Amino acid sequence: MTNFDDGHIILDDEQKESVYACKEKSLLVLAPPGAGKTLVMAKRMEFLIKIHAVRYPYKILGLTFSNTAADQMKKMVLTEVPSSKRLVYITNFHSFAYSILKAYGNHCGVNRNFSILGETEWEIHLKNKLSISRFFSLSKYNQKRKNAQEIFERYKKWKNERILKLNPDFHDENFDNRFETALHDFRHDLNVLNLLDFDHILYYCYELLKSNENVLNYYRAVFKYILVDEFQDTNPLQFELLRLLLNRNGSIPNRSVFILADPNQGIYEFQGADPKNIDDSLEAFNCEIIKLKGDYRFDSIEIKTLKEGISRFMEERTLLSPVVSDNKPKYFIFDDKGSEASYILRKIEDFKEEKINLHDVAIIAPLGYNLDIIKSRLNENEYICIPDFKGIEIEKKYNTLFEELKSVSRIQGKLEEILKDIAERIGISNTDDILKILVKLSKKYDKKYSITLSEKVKVFSNEILLEINWGEILKKEIKNKIFLSTIHGVKGLEFEKVIICGLDSGSLPFYLSCNECNGELGEFEWIKSLKLLNVGISRAKNELLLSSSKLNNNGYDTHPTCLLKPFYRHLAM
Repeated sequence: MTNFDDGHIILDDEQKESVYACKEKSLLVLAPPGAGKTLVMAKRMEFLIKIHAVRYPYKILGLTFSNTAADQMKKMVLTEVPSSKRLVYITNFHSFAYSILKAYGNHCGVNRNFSILGETEWEIHLKNKLSISRFFSLSKYNQKRKNAQEIFERYKKWKNERILKLNPDFHDENFDNRFETALHDFRHDLNVLNLLDFDHILYYCYELLKSNENVLNYYRAVFKYILVDEFQDTNPLQFELLRLLLNRNGSIPNRSVFILADPNQGIYEFQGADPKNIDDSLEAFNCEIIKLKGDYRFDSIEIKTLKEGISRFMEERTLLSPVVSDNKPKYFIFDDKGSEASYILRKIEDFKEEKINLHDVAIIAPLGYNLDIIKSRLNENEYICIPDFKGIEIEKKYNTLFEELKSVSRIQGKLEEILKDIAERIGISNTDDILKILVKLSKKYDKKYSITLSEKVKVFSNEILLEINWGEILKKEIKNKIFLSTIHGVKGLEFEKVIICGLDSGSLPFYLSCNECNGELGEFEWIKSLKLLNVGISRAKNELLLSSSKLNNNGYDTHPTCLLKPFYRHLAM
């Protein structure tokens, strides 16, 4: 098992096999929650450096979806190998593509001085291009608003297929011409305004490396070894970027790759991710498979068994025998959402009496509206909401602050002071949690950069939008507050106590699937929903509570999610 002996880390057998494999071998390491992925990836880098497989100016490239994991890896490697600072470059796919376009974007028609278009601004631009923006001021129950929302959702699916999945033949039978025109006009605006959104940062980087052999050869020459984390969440465009960096090109031989993945944790298909990338890597990169079996997150054997039972069912369609215990995760079915919220609030009071740190508690749900009643009953000073992937909710809430910041044209001054001045002017309290984090981050930029204030603002804004994983930074910085979030928002985080509420038909599985189910959910939707449930359960270290309701938020009849039925044996009901 992974433990510490006199300050030294001891790896289990599967971890050792992964870390100390031949340096020229490409590996696909399948790693469930709690298996020590971050540790294994860091120790692999450390091993490559210690055997002198890489020497400056050559480097190791580590691609991860988690900034916290990247920071942990850097610290681990630097502690063991102080000279490694110049030998490893650990970042995420978007930041890596961003750095390439900043250096060589002019070779593919991208102005290297571009700014990043955030998710909030992206939505505004596309709704305008689709001529549906005016309908979003109507009630969400208005039919015109519903129709506009459907068009927007169909566009996002179409866009993911065309751009992130590199599928130019994908068509929407009703809106194809409209979507083609919207995308063409949107790209024109990006060029005129010198902006790039998240998708086009990847897309233009891919186009650059594919079309410019000199630039590609430079990056292939520099990075002798590449390691990739959370591979189940990569999209086909990222897969092809990786293929360009790895496969033989001219005089540079194939590079080996070290991939970490968990097929049962792939929950970003709605954003273009394709779990099929895991299987495709075996042939494309000639990977051998190693399965990590250790489990070092869970203090509760009962939570661990439930998680393993769901994973077993997804992989083999067989059920795991339950443990005999009085401490199984509890599952409650309430008459209505008010009763569900009242129970959760009572449980929070119990945690307080037990002197549990509130920041060790998370209340999570499949969808954001499942948390509405709980939010309304909790004191806002006692909780913090973790936004979903890319921090779009923070962008929306603090949009005025970001817009004011981007409009700064002064040459002199400190970024920290400008942020405080803008916040005061627009009415954000200096005790606001997000503002305090932004101010803290800005101080690093004031120390790091000697460029003009307007240039510093651009770098700061770009990197805040691109590199900040708000779930991780809020968990790290904010203490003694309960965390409220969707399951997507807490992926990669862990808590002592987790309450998963809103486990109803229409929420998990999502209502469109439930409406089409007629008593039998299709296998694809079943597995997709089980993956989300599995991620939620895997956030809990020692106590897990689950809850459903017989009425939804609007008071209409619903029923407890069908997903849990095969696993009742693992629950106390």
